[in-house]
Amino acid sequence: MEKSPFDRHGLLSREIFVVGRCAREATARIAQKYYNRLLPVFGRGYVDSAAKGRFIEPVFISDNDRMRLDQDMEKSTEGGILATLYLIARKNNLGLRIHLSEIPFYQETIEICEHFSLNPYRLFDDSLLLFCNGRKLETDFPSLLPHCTAIGFFTESPDKLLLGKSGREFLNRPERDEIYKLFTVYPPEGEV
Repeated sequence: MEKSPFDRHGLLSREIFVVGRCAREATARIAQKYYNRLLPVFGRGYVDSAAKGRFIEPVFISDNDRMRLDQDMEKSTEGGILATLYLIARKNNLGLRIHLSEIPFYQETIEICEHFSLNPYRLFDDSLLLFCNGRKLETDFPSLLPHCTAIGFFTESPDKLLLGKSGREFLNRPERDEIYKLFTVYPPEGEV
């Protein structure tokens, strides 16, 4: 197993924050590739907004803050936020407690995922994960605070738990990214 860039004991003393919203790029890509299929369901304004990424508001992190946070950040990518968290926990022999209801998505992401029966938590993600003490975030990086959502923490226990409306469930190994499931069931139409 590849070595983790994170300090195991340091991760235990920190909360897990999402900076921005999850699966933004994937939502725009789906809206572009399935524009005509989404049009009768959501209407032109809604699909145009999603396809052109108008709802994507990138979070600006200054170069100075980025350098200071570099050791405490990880970009989420293929497999979604749950895959990224699972891999970090596994590489550090840690468990997780993640509150699913706290993971931030735009409404377009939720509705488009529901339409195609996709799991937004396992959809290609471009958000940043930040591992730090909430008080440090508040005092050292106040400009980031409005863009950060605390979603959970790491634990000594190896259990990787997802806490949601229906109780708790274990987070299993990452599966194939949901976007591939979509491409298999509905071949892409093209782009706008």
